[in-house]
Amino acid sequence: MRHNVQVDQSIKIEQPGNTVLAFSNGISFAVVVSPDIKHEAIRILRARGKSRDVARVLVFAAGVYLLLADFLDSLDLVVVDTEYVGYDALIKAFLLRHIWQEHPMFDGQCIMFAQVGKKSPAHAKANAVRRRQDKDYRKLQLQEVIRLL
Repeated sequence: MRHNVQVDQSIKIEQPGNTVLAFSNGISFAVVVSPDIKHEAIRILRARGKSRDVARVLVFAAGVYLLLADFLDSLDLVVVDTEYVGYDALIKAFLLRHIWQEHPMFDGQCIMFAQVGKKSPAHAKANAVRRRQDKDYRKLQLQEVIRLL
């Protein structure tokens, strides 16, 4: 079965605390990015000359990729919440670069950006994981995030 999913985050990359990235709509899953991982990844990107804003966006994109990676074969459409205005093209390019390494036939038109909204199942999933009411998630590891950057 193929799915159209929405992606949302609870707690932005630049905010303190765990960031939860979740997708939902027929199927659902979430990943958690700890503050330590966020800070270290941003530190590494800043040392490589990236601006603070671009570093945050790239950490977000890495989290979205890791969220979706195991489900790509079952996704027809991915609507990513517009979290970082003006950076949709950078996020999409990052995602597709990594997706096409494992799934070269993946249609890039399947990734879109739009306001997901608070009534979205993805928003509910992200909040439930953040509040520890939902245990269906994976904590990201520093090495897997760094490997993508």
